[in-house]
Amino acid sequence: MKPNTDRPNILIVVMDATRADHLSSYGYGRKTSPNVDQLASQGVLYEQAIAAANWTLASMASIFTGLHVVQHGTTFHHQYLEPRFVTMAQTLQAHGYQTALFSAGGWVSETFGMNRGFDVFYNYVDGIEWMRRFSKKITPIENVISKVRQVALAGELGKMTYEMERDVRTWLHRDVQADKPFFAVAHFGDPHWPWFHHPKYAWRNGNSPRMFAPDGNKYMAGELELGAKDFQTMTDYYDGEVRFLDSYLGRLFNWMRAGGYLDNTLLVVTADHGEHLGDHKQMGHKLSVYESLLHVPLILYHPKYFAGGQRVSEAVQTLELLPTFLDVAGIDRSAIPYPLKGRSLRPTSIRGNPWPFTISENLAPNLKRFERVSPNFDAAPFKRDLRALRDTRNGFKLIWSSDGRHELYNLVRDPQETRDLAAAEPERVRSMIYQLDTWLASVDAAQLEQLEPEMEQVVAQRLQDLGYF
Repeated sequence: MKPNTDRPNILIVVMDATRADHLSSYGYGRKTSPNVDQLASQGVLYEQAIAAANWTLASMASIFTGLHVVQHGTTFHHQYLEPRFVTMAQTLQAHGYQTALFSAGGWVSETFGMNRGFDVFYNYVDGIEWMRRFSKKITPIENVISKVRQVALAGELGKMTYEMERDVRTWLHRDVQADKPFFAVAHFGDPHWPWFHHPKYAWRNGNSPRMFAPDGNKYMAGELELGAKDFQTMTDYYDGEVRFLDSYLGRLFNWMRAGGYLDNTLLVVTADHGEHLGDHKQMGHKLSVYESLLHVPLILYHPKYFAGGQRVSEAVQTLELLPTFLDVAGIDRSAIPYPLKGRSLRPTSIRGNPWPFTISENLAPNLKRFERVSPNFDAAPFKRDLRALRDTRNGFKLIWSSDGRHELYNLVRDPQETRDLAAAEPERVRSMIYQLDTWLASVDAAQLEQLEPEMEQVVAQRLQDLGYF
């Protein structure tokens, strides 16, 4: 494929629920990500990339808009990205880009306002995309087929990973016009819970069960006991899913390289958030702002703009992808009708303009599953807003809580956040709260009423299957 234009093509690959510290390119002991590692060796790896939120909808809304959660207001109590917030797809589409969204996650869909600006939208929440080409109506047989596929095929095909990788290649080969650049987002479902056994990529023996899916809410509610062996099994399955997805990413990357697509494509690999695997006595990714959920992989490759196997140690945020795309596409920031605080992620821009801190948020936490599966559990301690301010100059991290239970960690000495220093350093806590308050006063907070859109049955079922309800 010859370059379409001087403007680069752009492809974002999102690995759902993927912790940076479980990729071998980030120093993990297991070789979980050889294909992503190879891309990193040719491009730019950001060692300290921080997500704006700890769950999919809020985090992806920040990636799409370049805004923090408090600015776009997309939370579990307002489950919709409002039209006044312009997405990167809308902006690139308006400047001549062909756009496509491939989504295996129920949150990244039209129901929640996330498909605006995309010419085509491949929705894999039911795993039978081909039926959508004939009818958008949900039928009983469709639901039955979806359930059968999920249990019977997920171990071999992943959470629609096989179909998505194939469809991305098909779209690039068949539908992309040669005289226009393209922008695409491929949001893969692996390695999100529940975890499936992939024999070719597993750290378990061949007799392992097809699926390992302990209920994280019941564990946190004290209704499910898990021991060291269980958590090791959990880690083995999780790592196997990372390796499985990496194999399909390698297939996609190699195909793009052979076809000449990578000659002028900015390829991004990242995650929407991470995952608790028993650390901090938590599972899932709904109720904390610890590094397990916020520190995500971020790798950019383009032969001109992001090359050379560089590693950037300065902290960045995934919401800075939008200003980066405007930069490389030659689009003025005035195309966005609100100010963007993020920088271009070109290494020279980051090193010459370091941020003093990063901000991540968990506003209006999701307690729905506690209410459904553990009605006798008192979830009140989790009913609080959380903000994480990570001071990039000295390594301290404040976790501000709306109920006053603030936490303080020294990430340089204690990267696993095991020693809360809030009681020992009250002056530092007060200083960082003031820093956070000053930042909040500098941004326009969205004032939105509670909104939970009416979902199609299959979307609601998919989100329930993934543990959100």
